[in-house]
Amino acid sequence: MVAPRHRDDAYCVHVVDPGLWQQPAMRAALARRDIGAVYRALVESGVSQRRIAQLTGQSQSEVSEVLRGRRVCGYDVLARIADGLGVPRGWLGLAYDQEPDGEPEPEPVRRDNALRYAAKVVTGTDVFGPAEPPRARREPTPVPNRIGLSDVSRIEATTARLRDLGHAHGPAPAVATAHARSAEAVLGVDMREDVRRRLLVALADAHDEAGWMAGDTGQRDLARRHFDRGMRCAGAAGDRAWALATLYGEGRMELHYGQPNDALKLFQLGLMAAGDLGSALARSLFEANCAWARSPNSGSPTRHRPRCAAPVMLTRPSAIATPSASASSPDSTYLGCAATRCSRWAGGNQPVRN
Repeated sequence: MVAPRHRDDAYCVHVVDPGLWQQPAMRAALARRDIGAVYRALVESGVSQRRIAQLTGQSQSEVSEVLRGRRVCGYDVLARIADGLGVPRGWLGLAYDQEPDGEPEPEPVRRDNALRYAAKVVTGTDVFGPAEPPRARREPTPVPNRIGLSDVSRIEATTARLRDLGHAHGPAPAVATAHARSAEAVLGVDMREDVRRRLLVALADAHDEAGWMAGDTGQRDLARRHFDRGMRCAGAAGDRAWALATLYGEGRMELHYGQPNDALKLFQLGLMAAGDLGSALARSLFEANCAWARSPNSGSPTRHRPRCAAPVMLTRPSAIATPSASASSPDSTYLGCAATRCSRWAGGNQPVRN
């Protein structure tokens, strides 16, 4: 089913038999986004892990982890896999595909196509004629002309709810990313200065949560972008405690994916900043993690425990239940930012599969 044109896999071009994608088992695996099953079918048909990595933009080790059971959840990663393998994104249930070049089709044409496609899905035949999966245009999220503290409270509550759901059912980085990005859309509207500062801190929390979730699912580049954006938002708000908590999250991610040197640098930066902040708790936490990064066993990549299986769940004190509690001390603010996150990768150096 695969025709290599050269003995050396590094230089050969593999052509996957199009019939492979039409097999019921393959289509079912794509529909439920079981990328491990898709990769196994490709390997069984003769496509090497190395070639799959080249096509999908992943490392060979990441492909190997997927084959061993690691789930792929991120929209960007799934879209890259679909595009790399030449699979229509709609087969993986990915919404909001890009519009084709040129003017969009008129609304009556879109509506007629949606009806024909619905009939095809329900009956399994082209009852009203052939149809393609409906596509949605990328459009900016509508924003109000002005926001107040109640609007920021809703953003905070949504972040807190996502955090609770992540602890109970596992991370959902695509949802957390969408929340953080949509919340940022209101930054440009009219608001009082105190509302803006609280919004920036709420955005730092939203990006920090999205960063942890992305790290939980192995999407390290996405996690780094969220952590960076979270630190920027916290810095713009003048809240160094929240910036430190986000820096801590990035360090923990690097540590748990076998990059102790990078983690140590981040923890040392945090340690210096914690001294300027006057937070004994932050200093202690960064000192402990600096020691962990220097330990002999810190260089091996680890699979952290799923957060819902962590042995101890640290909770945010009620006095600082939201990032808007401006009266708290640096220590209590830092505790509120960081303590709930400690349990996420609390599995130590014991490899645990999701």
